[in-house]
Amino acid sequence: MKPGKLPQLKHIESVIYERIKSEARTISYKWSYFGDRVTFVETYTGARGFLEHVGHVMDLAGQIRPLVKVQRKELYGQRKQLDIIEVPGVTDGVVRFYTDVKETELKRDEEKPTVVLTGVSGFIGSHVASLYLQHGGFNVIGTVRDR
Repeated sequence: MKPGKLPQLKHIESVIYERIKSEARTISYKWSYFGDRVTFVETYTGARGFLEHVGHVMDLAGQIRPLVKVQRKELYGQRKQLDIIEVPGVTDGVVRFYTDVKETELKRDEEKPTVVLTGVSGFIGSHVASLYLQHGGFNVIGTVRDR
């Protein structure tokens, strides 16, 4: 996140949270702040859920871009779902991870147990997180070192 932009980003976050309350295909939507880093983790029941969400918040995406420096964008899901997601300015440069999780296996956050992983940005931690996410039956929270 760029210096001094936290208040603006927090305001946009609150607007987005209000908008997504009615999104039936949004499973989870979380923003985490770590010093000057912000991580957006979003889970949808499939491509339709993702595209519906983008339609609800696309106007705000333009307000977010000047506030952050995007380092990496990732999408996880079935090949047939991910291959139909193309949104200019949103999916540009995205890294896609294909999994075999089926939409019927996805559950809302409150229905799943939570797993907390330390060192999630490391080699082992990232692979363990990926396994839990591919399974689809867990909320995954990861911690990283500040520096």
